[in-house]
Amino acid sequence: MNYEILKDEELVKLHIESDELAFEYLVKRYARMINSLKRSYFLIGADDDDLSQEAYIGLDRAVKTYDEGKGKFATHAYRCIETRLINAVKKSRSLNNQVLNESKAMSEAEFIEGKSFEEDIISSESFKELIEKIKLTLSNFEIDIFNRYFIEGLSYSEIISELKIDSKKIENAVQRIKIKVKKLMEK
Repeated sequence: MNYEILKDEELVKLHIESDELAFEYLVKRYARMINSLKRSYFLIGADDDDLSQEAYIGLDRAVKTYDEGKGKFATHAYRCIETRLINAVKKSRSLNNQVLNESKAMSEAEFIEGKSFEEDIISSESFKELIEKIKLTLSNFEIDIFNRYFIEGLSYSEIISELKIDSKKIENAVQRIKIKVKKLMEK
């Protein structure tokens, strides 16, 4: 069977009927969308593979929950992948807060979350040290945005209303923070 000429909806049906190759072709087709979507998200202490895994879980969910009568598969897949990434970020932020606020050991948070952080982030103390190292690389404005967006989990609109600044300033600060944190984590 030539999977490349089949529509997404046909591949979904084949996969539901236990055709594993059909899902592999969907993964290939949606790789570009997944890469594009995951660039917009950032998990503290996680790497690109963690985000990819979350995105592919979202694609798998899209296949399992797709209803042909409710529109195109591509739209449904986009929503499922994006929702999975957003939930992963929210879960990561809430667990990071939990560790900071309750001084729980990071290994407990890893167990709850079901995935590992960087190996050197084992206890809440080392997590706090990492946060301090991150803050040392940031400007005062970036520290403020880092605290509000990454630590407190506020949305752009919540930060805009609190600080009374343009969303573009927040977006640019978040991008600078991501770059600086990635560089720090690579050291």
